[in-house]
Amino acid sequence: MNDISEAKMTSDGGGTSYSSKLLRFMVFNSSFGPEEGQELSRIIFYHPADDQDQIKCQNVGYAEACLNFAAAFFDDGNRRCRCVHTQKTKTAFLRPEEENGFTLCLTVSLPFKRRKGSVAGGASGGSTNVIEYRPEEVHDSVLEAALKHAYSAFKLFAGSFERVLNGEAGGDKIAFKSVVTDFFNKFLPSLNLHQPSDLEALYRPVRFLALEPADFLKVTCFVNSIKDEFHEITKVVFLQQGNLVWTDLQQEDTRLIFHYVTATLLPPQGLAKTSASPGVTSSPRGPFSGHQGRFLTGGPSNPQDSGRSSNQDATVAPSEWKIPLARLEDGGEYQLSVYQTLAAVICIFVPVGEKCLNARFFRRLNASLCTRLIELSADLMDVFGSSKADQQLRQSASFHQEMVACISSPSAAASASPSTQYFYYNHHNRAMKSTVTEDTRASTRHTALDTSQWLGASRGPGPRECLSQTNSDEWVVGKRDGGGRMLVAILGGGVGGGVGGGGRSGSGTIMDAEEEIDRLLSTEFKNVFMMEN
Repeated sequence: MNDISEAKMTSDGGGTSYSSKLLRFMVFNSSFGPEEGQELSRIIFYHPADDQDQIKCQNVGYAEACLNFAAAFFDDGNRRCRCVHTQKTKTAFLRPEEENGFTLCLTVSLPFKRRKGSVAGGASGGSTNVIEYRPEEVHDSVLEAALKHAYSAFKLFAGSFERVLNGEAGGDKIAFKSVVTDFFNKFLPSLNLHQPSDLEALYRPVRFLALEPADFLKVTCFVNSIKDEFHEITKVVFLQQGNLVWTDLQQEDTRLIFHYVTATLLPPQGLAKTSASPGVTSSPRGPFSGHQGRFLTGGPSNPQDSGRSSNQDATVAPSEWKIPLARLEDGGEYQLSVYQTLAAVICIFVPVGEKCLNARFFRRLNASLCTRLIELSADLMDVFGSSKADQQLRQSASFHQEMVACISSPSAAASASPSTQYFYYNHHNRAMKSTVTEDTRASTRHTALDTSQWLGASRGPGPRECLSQTNSDEWVVGKRDGGGRMLVAILGGGVGGGVGGGGRSGSGTIMDAEEEIDRLLSTEFKNVFMMEN
């Protein structure tokens, strides 16, 4: 397992800090075992699987007790227990199919710090370990978002729980549990709870690769030519270096497929290595001529050699290819195949009714994709690299200007406001731009999360705005325009030069914060974020 089940440990002079980790992930239905002695039958999926049955039943029973106890305080049926806090853990619940009784439950340990401390009243001056838990570093909404993401992924690739139980499993609860267990055993390693920031973990956005019109036209022509050549392919998603470039899917389907590819199929860097196949000699005509494409899923592991056997013209694909099915928001079911070469990944969707995914189809597809996709990916890598270089050049020039200002005017450098962190999110296309990291103070991140949730929950048309000040003299400013775009900015202590007194470091006034956020909007989000209706 990755960092979802392994706590990160860091040490400093003040002690050793431990991050949160996944303790349990459960799916259960109380109606599967309503009588006493049938507690184990209620469990559909349980992680970790090596826990004893008695412990599994105790944990599921505790979750049921929390839900039933909290239900007594809500009489409208629309509100329920969402999260339970203890000194050491937080547990979140989700009932995506309320009428069917299915419940997802997630429990994580709280981050804590262990340090040496003296024994109170000890005559010998002894010491002991003191543990300080930090519940503010785990936000309830992040845990709920993880559960919703898990269920959405299951629904995309398998369908709703009720559909799987009464459809694929034919009402057989054992077969149903097998389907659920098989999916979540593969899914859980990709459920990363340690995103670069809590805001990213909450929204799980899509990263887009910005291209110039001419480069985007190349991608558009490539996608259209593939669909023209292979009429069975009706939808395409194209990624370059872990960033989305093109999609034919609706927004939520795009988000789920994007995270499936980047978190499950690609390595952490988002750039899978494709070396030359055995027996393939590199040509001196180009640096990428020795590279070959491969199917990450939904196709033969070696497309160059597929179909050499007698079943090359079979109307169905061999079972070992494990072509996944995707149930999209348009109501259709599609066979999914993911092909990768160099830094490019293309996801193709073929309706289930098409009986074309045989060895001959994949040989043709590989022959058509490989060379053209390598050339296109190489061109886009040049664009991506040049844009990164330009960004580094601009940062270097900005740093040089700041150093000149510091040398020429030390007093001005001392009074300069610290850098502003921000999180931008577009609800309509799931796009995100963020400079907030885990290094940001936990209490401030918590306030930023609350601000973003308030902005997202606000009903009615028109813009919304929220300003708050933390105990650490930081301003958290949230803005939402009428088009579903949201910006949350963290302004450090000393904004606007500071006006505070009484020994405080000076955090500025609301007017100073407003001026800083207006400057951010005009420099970073000009013609993008519009507060006017």
